[in-house]
Amino acid sequence: MSNENRNNDGIDAQRQAFADAFDLEADPLAKYEEQFQILDVDPLEVYMKEVIESRGLSSQRENDYRRIFRQFKEHMEEQGRHYACANTSHITSFAEAQRTDRDHDVGTIKPQLRVLNGAYQYWQRESVFPHGEDFNPIEAAREKIPFREWKKEESDKDHPNVPLEDLREGIWAIKHIRDRCFVCAQLKLGMRAGAVCNSKLKDVSIQHPGIEESYPELGTHPQVRDYENAIYIPPADERDRNKSKRGRVLPLDDEMRQLLVQWLLIRPDNGEPWMFLSDQRHDKLWPKRINEAWKTGFHPKYAETEHHEAVTSHFGRHWFSSFWRIDQDLNRELVKYMRGDAIGDAAVDYGEAIDVYLHTYYDDIENIYRENVFKLGIGPY
Repeated sequence: MSNENRNNDGIDAQRQAFADAFDLEADPLAKYEEQFQILDVDPLEVYMKEVIESRGLSSQRENDYRRIFRQFKEHMEEQGRHYACANTSHITSFAEAQRTDRDHDVGTIKPQLRVLNGAYQYWQRESVFPHGEDFNPIEAAREKIPFREWKKEESDKDHPNVPLEDLREGIWAIKHIRDRCFVCAQLKLGMRAGAVCNSKLKDVSIQHPGIEESYPELGTHPQVRDYENAIYIPPADERDRNKSKRGRVLPLDDEMRQLLVQWLLIRPDNGEPWMFLSDQRHDKLWPKRINEAWKTGFHPKYAETEHHEAVTSHFGRHWFSSFWRIDQDLNRELVKYMRGDAIGDAAVDYGEAIDVYLHTYYDDIENIYRENVFKLGIGPY
């Protein structure tokens, strides 16, 4: 048993001793677990309809609430407890899972807890729920979550300036075709690690007789059905663990198409929907493996230094954004489309700001992308 687990067990025992001494409950909501499980009513949905939907929020903002609630429900299900009956340990472990499994930072996790706290406060106020005023697990847990320590782990260093030639060398140092493929996808398509892991065969349209026959589901998503050699990257409210607020379709240039074809020709055909599969179980890939591939190609040369962040999976999105906005001087709205940024993100406080009325589409960027995308020296297919 680790020291941390022993310490936690010791604290739990001490807490229970206080509860026993004063005839109190260390886990006061646990007794309602069975009844909540029996009820055919969703207390979070009641909160959504009575409180959140009455605020006149945008559909995107309402979807943000629903996504947080969905992730919390999944976490609590894994913990074997109904989400309306959480204790402080459930909340701290949820925050930790958001940080480690979903790669969220402190600035994302704190607002998520505020959203959950709103629901618990509602249950405390309403007489039809058993939540008393004396205990709210969100408020009790927040002071126990080491936000300051997590913040220290988040580097404010700049990413290094990696020349294109060094990118090419790093790509060729990655020998596994699958790994080379998803690293290039991050560079050429600006995809986050989570979006790479979440990419499905149906999201990718590739014209190639051999693989089209082997993978009939390729390119069947409605967003790419009518396009040749393109990929759809869904938004967060469509596919859990994606972060972008806006879905987008991006072109696959000759290099990216070649890599995908090479991977699909050797990909285990086991019925899984995911584009990229894990090494051992051949199921969904996890972001940790993506970071390992980046380290294989770019460390130790581009490991963390006193002045620069290490080159890891998030670097690809930085390179992608800088290339199109700075090197190519591409229109800001077109870059926002390719990144999956929501319309009007930078103008939310300006009411009638023009950003809200600007719209961009795949057709606006396809030719620009294909004619100007950087080459990594892989060669045309």
